[in-house]
Parts: sequence; C-alpha cells; structure tokens
Amino acid sequence: MPIKIKKSIFPTKPDKNFNVLKKYNMVIRPGLIIDSASKIIPINENVYIYPLHLIGA
Repeated sequence: MPIKIKKSIFPTKPDKNFNVLKKYNMVIRPGLIIDSASKIIPINENVYIYPLHLIGA
C-alpha cells in the first residue's frame, strides 16, 4: 500500500510516483496521500487523500 505525506491541501499530482511500483510486478493496493485535509477524498480509484487528524482515531 503506497503512502505519501504532504503538508498542503490538494497537492499537485500527489500520486505521480505510485506507478513506479508496477515495474516490480507487485500487487499494489489503493494508496493514501496523508495531508491536512478535513475529510477522506478520492483522487481516483487507486488513491485517496487521508486527513492527518484521522491517524490513530
């Protein structure tokens, strides 16, 4: 499961590096972009913005 941490809300191209994992023929589950958003937001079918304040909640 790829995870990326960003400090801004709605970063530009937040999932651009997630596809790098495909070259290793690994099963890749949906990824998370952890940032300061107020709610969980789908970017596409494989990537979601996940609010930092929900970690450990």
